[in-house]
Amino acid sequence: MSKLKGSFLPEGFFIRDWSVWTGGVLLALLALGVFVWHDMWGITAGFRNWGDWFFYGVGLYPERPEKVWLHPGSITNAGLLAGAVAAAFLSGRIRLRRSSWYGYVKSLTGGTLMGIGAALAAGCNVGGFYNATAMFSLGGYAMLPGLILGGYLGVRFLRWELYNIATRLRAQCPCKTEGKSDNAPEQVSSLGVLAGWCFVFFLAGLFLYYLFQGHAREAGLLLLGALIGITLQRSRLCFAQAFREPFINGDYAMVKVIAFSLVIYGLGAGLLKLALIQPESAGVQHPFWLGSFSGGVIFGFGMLQAGTCATGTLWRAGEGHVRVMLSMLAFAVFSSLGFFLVQKFEPAGFLGEAFFLPELMGWPLSFLFFLAVPLLWLALAAWNAKTGRMAVFGSPRDG
Repeated sequence: MSKLKGSFLPEGFFIRDWSVWTGGVLLALLALGVFVWHDMWGITAGFRNWGDWFFYGVGLYPERPEKVWLHPGSITNAGLLAGAVAAAFLSGRIRLRRSSWYGYVKSLTGGTLMGIGAALAAGCNVGGFYNATAMFSLGGYAMLPGLILGGYLGVRFLRWELYNIATRLRAQCPCKTEGKSDNAPEQVSSLGVLAGWCFVFFLAGLFLYYLFQGHAREAGLLLLGALIGITLQRSRLCFAQAFREPFINGDYAMVKVIAFSLVIYGLGAGLLKLALIQPESAGVQHPFWLGSFSGGVIFGFGMLQAGTCATGTLWRAGEGHVRVMLSMLAFAVFSSLGFFLVQKFEPAGFLGEAFFLPELMGWPLSFLFFLAVPLLWLALAAWNAKTGRMAVFGSPRDG
């Protein structure tokens, strides 16, 4: 099979990975695009819609869920997945990546915990933290420390697991996971390029179909979701790394990117609300403080077991990771079940209420408070990188 060096593609556009900083900036701009076009971007709502259909099908839910092809969250998730698949084909990164039985168990466990955490916090690392903080929803500010604590506990567990479980499993079955590393040199085949462009044309056709059917909102969400999927797959941007690497060896490169992306997103969203382009209450739905914090802890711990975040389950599944596909399924099922149980049994106000920050302190102080959050996160990560106090496996300076 012939190999391509980029002659059919813009130089470096798919062959070489994009800078993660490029990914962070584009993610913020595309999230703002979703906000302007429809409402706050999210991942969990789409997963929950898929899980709702499963439980409706088995007779547990009495009400028929919204159709998948008309549900905003499902459409953006599907667009993200399809965009990631197209980019993976065109970059030569798509292949079936299998794991051990223990890896599959960890993925299912991680996906389950992420679903439960998202139900408690009314959102995942995207909807409950990244979006919520940018929307000036006070719950997002409570989820961040929860995610940090969950990430720390997750790394501590991984260390215990390494010395107590992984070594024994390796001794019993000294086999290797099939497939090349994510960082292996790319070999793009002509067949892969053809498949990638088939996905691009399929997305374009679906976009036009929505338009011809009078569903302009859905067409725009599909396009924006696909662009987010391409951006994440090409830049390798992953929220899980921001809550994992600082506690592994002190590296906080991804923290810088996510924090910078959050600043762009939050300033843009705040200005859109101030200009009344979107309602001030848009995206303010997160329970402060117990629901957001406890959900963040559970979600952060689950991310470490699954090895990826909510967005990562989509774009990494698009590359062929079987483990991630299982995490995605567990996430969908348990986020749906978790939301169902929270709505049915939670005492009023137990997990907390949604608060809009400017209603509490006004817009000027809210902007200052918002900017302080990523700065404090960066300061904590930089202190940890320098001292290694919270780095479970040592800090970069030790090397």
